[in-house]
Amino acid sequence: MATPKSTPGGRKRDVSSGRGFLRPVALGALALAGAGVLAYGSYHLTLGGFAAFSGSGSSSISISMPMPPRGGPEDIRTSLLTPPGAVAPRQDRLDERSLERRPWLNDEQAASAEPAPAEEPADGEILAEEAPGEEAEPSPPPVAEMALPPEAAPETPAPSTDTAAAPQAEEPSDAAEAAAPAEAAQPPALSIVEPVVARLREDAEPPRFADLLDWGPTAPLPEGPHVAMLAASRYGQVPVIGREGHQSWQVYARPFAVEDPTPRVAVVMSDLGMRREATEAVIEKLPPEVTLSFSPYASMLDQWMRRARMAGHEVMLDLPMETPGFPARDPGPYALLSSLSTDRNRDRLEQVLSRGASYVGLNAPLVTRLADAPQMPEILGEVKERGLLWLGDLPADIPDSRRPALAPRPVLADEQPFADFIDARLALAEATARDTGRAVVVLRPTPVSLQRLLHWEATLKSRGVVLAPLSALAEPPPVPPTGAL
Repeated sequence: MATPKSTPGGRKRDVSSGRGFLRPVALGALALAGAGVLAYGSYHLTLGGFAAFSGSGSSSISISMPMPPRGGPEDIRTSLLTPPGAVAPRQDRLDERSLERRPWLNDEQAASAEPAPAEEPADGEILAEEAPGEEAEPSPPPVAEMALPPEAAPETPAPSTDTAAAPQAEEPSDAAEAAAPAEAAQPPALSIVEPVVARLREDAEPPRFADLLDWGPTAPLPEGPHVAMLAASRYGQVPVIGREGHQSWQVYARPFAVEDPTPRVAVVMSDLGMRREATEAVIEKLPPEVTLSFSPYASMLDQWMRRARMAGHEVMLDLPMETPGFPARDPGPYALLSSLSTDRNRDRLEQVLSRGASYVGLNAPLVTRLADAPQMPEILGEVKERGLLWLGDLPADIPDSRRPALAPRPVLADEQPFADFIDARLALAEATARDTGRAVVVLRPTPVSLQRLLHWEATLKSRGVVLAPLSALAEPPPVPPTGAL
């Protein structure tokens, strides 16, 4: 028999059996087991009550949610970010918005920045979601719309010319009085209407370049440039005024009867040379009176400008400059900036001028931060000494010694790329031409711009206005330079 051992307090405990230590452990384990049994029973009782309430014999609850459609990165992005029933943004629109911030990217550089298209299934291969026998995703339920009864609809009585019939209309017959309570007792009719979903109209397909017809054969402009109107620079050949006073904005211009007093509108297509499909469409599908302006960042710029002149178009160069959106909208390494000195800006201007040949002038932004900068008069003076035409933003006061040939201030017709907006701007330019005798419109090479321009130009002459090249609207410099060739 075990001998009890005394503790310092005088008490005795049984050290052989260890019952005093195991008793609280056992009680705790029993309490936890009982709590688990109660929780399990309460859970099943709750599920049973829910099943009885819902009328279902099953005690399980399932929640299902449609997954995004299978496809490439574009499909996943549009399915997760586009609300159900809304039209997903077109990938080319998303790419255009991103490329607007880097206008100097050409086709090859832009293609490397675009995501790879999703792989198409091979012939005979059926995707999992397209397999036969699978149920289609249920369409949203129709919405019941309460329709007003015929009696509640307000009616405007038509004026009657028969004075004798008026008293009869005020005194209804007995049959009408008997039918009135019966009609009022009928419940209102219900009409089922489908939910309205935002989608493109089937008759409003966006235009494509391929849908536009070619303009047809036209007489080419004379080949250039003339060696006597070129000078060497550290970047290449740049235009200068000839020894007999020949200037590029006159020598390389498309012929036009300037003496004709008919109101005229000049159309300039800008940002050309960066997208092959757009540039080819502009050269081949627009009338030769349209002036084409090419980006200095375009690859094969000489070939593009030569091809445009072969189609009868006079050509210009886009001049990158700092705009109010800078630096978020970066105009590129050739851009003229207000933070640069006059010599640095003149050096960048020389780089731009060396990029092309046989052009009539420069197409500057409509709004630029350099318009009121101290460097602007020197820039315009350099343009004048080169014998070039200027289109774009200008300072309020230009000294005559720095004033080049100037075109009227233009209107950007596709500032919002919608057909109605473009039509309204073209109509405004036409009205301006009737009032002042001349107007200038600038467009960018998009399918909708070309479509609306061709639609407007088709009947322009019948309305008493003619389409003219930009050089036909230019105002010569106050003091034309002279010299001997």
